[in-house]
Amino acid sequence: MSADVSRLRRELMELGGPNTLLWPARDPHVVDLSTAHPGGVAMLLSGRDARLSDLVREPGALLRAQRRAAELTEHVERIAEEHGVHTGFLAMGSASWAVPGEDERPLAPVVLRRATLRRLRPGPDFALDLAHRVEINPALLTYLRRALRRDIDGEALADLGRGDGRGFNPTPILDELRRLCADLPELNITSRIVLAAFPYGKAEALADLAGLGDRTAHGPAAALLRGEPVVPTQTEPDSVADAAVLDITADQQDVLDRVAAGEDLYVDAPPGTGIARLVASVIAQAAGERRSVLLLTEKAAAIEAVVDDLKEAGLEDLLTHVVDPAAEIDPAVVVDRWPRRLPESERSFDNPGRRATSAAHLLDGHTHAMHEPREPWGVSIAQAHDAIVGLSTRRPAPRSRVRLSGQVLARLDGEGRDALVEQMVGLATRKAWHPGRSDQPWAGARLHGDADVDEVLAAVDRLRGKDGTLAQLRATVREVFADIAEPRAATPADHGRFLAGIEEIRDTVDVFRPEVFDTPLDHLLAATAPKGAAVDGESLGVVEKRRLRAQARRLLRPGRPPEDLHAALQLASQQRRTWSRLTGGGGRPRIPTDMDRAHTAYERVYADLTHVASVIGDDHASTSLLDTPWDELTARLDALGKDTAGARVVPTVIADLDDLRSRGLGDLVDDLAARRVPAESVADEVLFVWWTSVLAESGRDERFAQVTGAQLDEALRTFVVADRASLGANAARIATRQRELFHIDGRRHRAAARQVAAAHEGLLTSPPWNQAFGRWGGLLRAASPAWAMAPFVIGQVLPLDESFDLVIVDDASRTTLARTLSGIARGGQLLVIGDRGQLPPDTWTADAGVAAPARPRSSLADLAAGVLPSAALRDSAYPRPRVDNLLGPDTTAAEVVHPPAPVPRDAVHLVRVEGRGVLDERTGLVETTTAEVDEVLERVREHLRRYPRRTLGIVTFGQLHADRVADAVAGLAQSEPEVAQALAALREPLLIKPAERWQRQQRDTVVVAVGFGRTPQGRVVQRLGALSGVTGAELVLIAATRARRAAIWVTTIDPGDLAGDRGNLPGHRALRTLLTGLVEPTPTQSDGSAQLSPLLAGFVQRLRDGGLVVTTDVGMGEHRVDIAVADPRDPQRMLLAVDVDGPGYAGLASTRQRDRILVERLTDLGWAHLRLWTVDIFADPARQEAQVLRAIREAIAKEES
Repeated sequence: MSADVSRLRRELMELGGPNTLLWPARDPHVVDLSTAHPGGVAMLLSGRDARLSDLVREPGALLRAQRRAAELTEHVERIAEEHGVHTGFLAMGSASWAVPGEDERPLAPVVLRRATLRRLRPGPDFALDLAHRVEINPALLTYLRRALRRDIDGEALADLGRGDGRGFNPTPILDELRRLCADLPELNITSRIVLAAFPYGKAEALADLAGLGDRTAHGPAAALLRGEPVVPTQTEPDSVADAAVLDITADQQDVLDRVAAGEDLYVDAPPGTGIARLVASVIAQAAGERRSVLLLTEKAAAIEAVVDDLKEAGLEDLLTHVVDPAAEIDPAVVVDRWPRRLPESERSFDNPGRRATSAAHLLDGHTHAMHEPREPWGVSIAQAHDAIVGLSTRRPAPRSRVRLSGQVLARLDGEGRDALVEQMVGLATRKAWHPGRSDQPWAGARLHGDADVDEVLAAVDRLRGKDGTLAQLRATVREVFADIAEPRAATPADHGRFLAGIEEIRDTVDVFRPEVFDTPLDHLLAATAPKGAAVDGESLGVVEKRRLRAQARRLLRPGRPPEDLHAALQLASQQRRTWSRLTGGGGRPRIPTDMDRAHTAYERVYADLTHVASVIGDDHASTSLLDTPWDELTARLDALGKDTAGARVVPTVIADLDDLRSRGLGDLVDDLAARRVPAESVADEVLFVWWTSVLAESGRDERFAQVTGAQLDEALRTFVVADRASLGANAARIATRQRELFHIDGRRHRAAARQVAAAHEGLLTSPPWNQAFGRWGGLLRAASPAWAMAPFVIGQVLPLDESFDLVIVDDASRTTLARTLSGIARGGQLLVIGDRGQLPPDTWTADAGVAAPARPRSSLADLAAGVLPSAALRDSAYPRPRVDNLLGPDTTAAEVVHPPAPVPRDAVHLVRVEGRGVLDERTGLVETTTAEVDEVLERVREHLRRYPRRTLGIVTFGQLHADRVADAVAGLAQSEPEVAQALAALREPLLIKPAERWQRQQRDTVVVAVGFGRTPQGRVVQRLGALSGVTGAELVLIAATRARRAAIWVTTIDPGDLAGDRGNLPGHRALRTLLTGLVEPTPTQSDGSAQLSPLLAGFVQRLRDGGLVVTTDVGMGEHRVDIAVADPRDPQRMLLAVDVDGPGYAGLASTRQRDRILVERLTDLGWAHLRLWTVDIFADPARQEAQVLRAIREAIAKEES
């Protein structure tokens, strides 16, 4: 055995105290029935029900026996509940012998029969319940075989005493043992009957630890022994959520995924995080993969809670709980397991899952489409909604209708957007356009420097005014053509065209005589037309054509004729019409002698106007400035000339303007300039254009564009129904496969099956659990893939070569490696679950007359937390009263996140009583008072009347107070039959016990009876029993976290009573903190309106404007309600929880969590619930407001009905 295991062996040897199966007990609580009344003993040995008063009839002796029985019962029950070890036996006969070198002689019981003392409240009497099986003390048999060389068959010896039915007579056994050991003179066997506690199975536990061998050299057992941290797996495990059989929280699902992937793990699990449900889910998942599981925990209630959760899924047959190794196996464990049912097809299992998956695909797709960042912008559609709504609340609100194309937008990521905003604001600041002015004469001008500005301003100045070249042009033309005609000119270009036309006429006059302008030319044109050309009118004969051609030639001036006479005549005809149009009359054109002066005036104007037009940059202006009417042109030139500042700005902005236009942003620039947006509003306008453009581009995603709010509602309804059904289908699949495997494997163990059947029919006696695997092992393994037991009994039940795929150690803060190593070494994978903030490992001794061993310095949870990869559970698994602000900041329970209640603190109440009592001379305490007991009774009566379906428990901080309350409740039930009926109808039995025995147990409603009243003088004694001890704070934590729904604290003590000399004791400080929180409750709901998105903020304001009382961001963590609407009948009470698919919704782990589980928890707490979609709020907030109002009306109608 390695040194490490030897150290653990020493710890295990001390556990349980002296071995009273061999050595005399010092226990003052032993109930000796050796001198009991013969009639009572006869009842006892015949197997009939017997009371302690039947056995001990002398009043004084009976009183002493009842006191001892009460102490023994409390002692035995505590060990059984807290450590899973059953120590209570009826011992018959005793064997004693001399041991060389020892002064004390052994005193070993001979016959052992499991016995339970059951208190018959409200009186002091006890009933004695005996198990069917009787055995010879295994420690005695071992000693006789090893030390005295007597190999005795214990079963055969025990059979000598068995009678009919449950009767048993120890006398034949004692006589036979005397005969078998007659040659051992030192062995003395006497008749004796006692009720006592014995450390049954301790030798087997030590032997099992010693026999582990090399099993501790590898795997998680080796890692824990070495204390070396295991490197966690870096890869993300695949989710097994689709195979779920129970609803679990998101962090529980993470743990389940990691365990399913084969990872060894430590889970930090404070109260309220649903440990039993997690363990049940792990067992179901492992069974679905045909993996075997061993569940270890010292607390039997922890196993019972797992069984209850498996039962909820219809999978309770997966787990077998070995409670007492000495008890006979109930054959029903095998016979009634996995009853045959009609076969179901795999398709029927898959149908709900397929429907849920399809609906979840639509919901998830829309959620991802709404919230996934879009590249290259790095923003989501939801963010775009929020940004657009936020911008629309600005004054003035941006209203640009410009939308950027996808190509342009692709080059504008977040940094590019911010740079664009800065660039555009810079342009506006540098007066690229003038807010508040109706004209922007230099807008779009092309000026790159001061020289360009000076040049164009000089051109404008030359053109403007009475003495400007524009006015000079008009005057000069009038003067030059005064004697000829008044030219018709509406624009400078008209003058240009007039002068050009005059020049063409002058060229014609140089070719033709002036008469050409007087002579009709139509016939001449027809006669000179090229051969084959179409001629209007009648066709000319040859002679006529010759005559007309000659006439045309006579119109020519002397000199060289034109090459094309017909073309020259056409030009003359056109010029005659042009002259008529320009001068408004007819007649022969005349060419003024100083026409060149007019040309010069026009060319000066032309040069300056075309320069100005090319500079101002407006495409329309650059082609029409010469064609601009005189008055309009004059006004425009005056505007240009007066706005010299505007011209000076152009060189400072033109580079940015060119850059923007080259990037496709010209429309945005033109829009801002056209609307003359002031610099302080430019950023909002640019951001508005960017966000709306991103929304338009992202909105093409079919997951968003093709899904309406109505479709999402329908998908949500489908998912909720199908997902719930899929849990049952998954459980049915596991059950069917396990049933098939059981019946297939059962055929391979026909001999064991026949024995089980015979035992079930009463033809054979069932073996005890400590012989089960040796006789029925194959059949038991086939019947159940998962086994649960206390660590101390492993060596009694499991063979050394038994192995499991997965070992789970629950409530690891209450146990140690020494106690659990035998189980851990049998597993290939390890899951350790604990809460280091609760009670540490405790020790026990069967012999109450001997002090229990010292507490271990550390727990398995402490060790595993430093060695194994870890995970933390912080999500509440059910709507337990939220007590985080009632606990100290150092407790992990204060970190558990609970769903918010409609009314803060409605589930945790404080009831003050004025309890006074007399100091107990033995303890110096006022541990219990009548006033507090009476108040507890009243609370019990009220609970049973108002909440008959809710289970109930009572927590105290002392055993005496628990006994008084238990007696009082029993008396109440005896005097009021309706109370007795209500208690009997509870789904879970009423529990009344001290806080240290409540760990891992819960009830729907818990009454915490603090006890410790005042003295007759009104003083609170500062010694509060266990509350003043080292685990006082943990006891307060346990009491505060036992309720699933509601807790009622009944106490005489005020917070100020705990501030004395002992006020800094952990228990006193914790109780003071809790009572202070109850006396002066602080708000438990947060108003996070400052963090609301603009979209939701606007919608909330709309609801408030409509007269509703609205609170936002209620709750913590994943359990937040986006919008909580108060009950119109009582504004202090929240009525409607409105959840929106915002970032918090998208951040939840799965569709199951966000769309079903969290919603069901809220409705379980009393909320009405409404889901709204942001796409609908964005598109039509008024309609969504109407939905809220309708939901409120429906919730009120439902409550009032």
